[in-house]
Amino acid sequence: MLLEHVDVILTSFLIYSSKRTDENQWWELFDASTKRNYYYNARSQRTVWQRPPGADIIPLAKLQVCEK
Repeated sequence: MLLEHVDVILTSFLIYSSKRTDENQWWELFDASTKRNYYYNARSQRTVWQRPPGADIIPLAKLQVCEK
């Protein structure tokens, strides 16, 4: 049950914030296959492995870990 709720919350947040983001805002996510965090910019739709310097980071990886 909790896992389903976290998935719904995370999906809702991603849809909502992709419409209200600026160019310097990056989401920190977790890639389970590599066991590494990666960073996604919703405005530019760019994904990078290294934390962008000076970026405003939204730590969504913490939500991903909570759902497990």
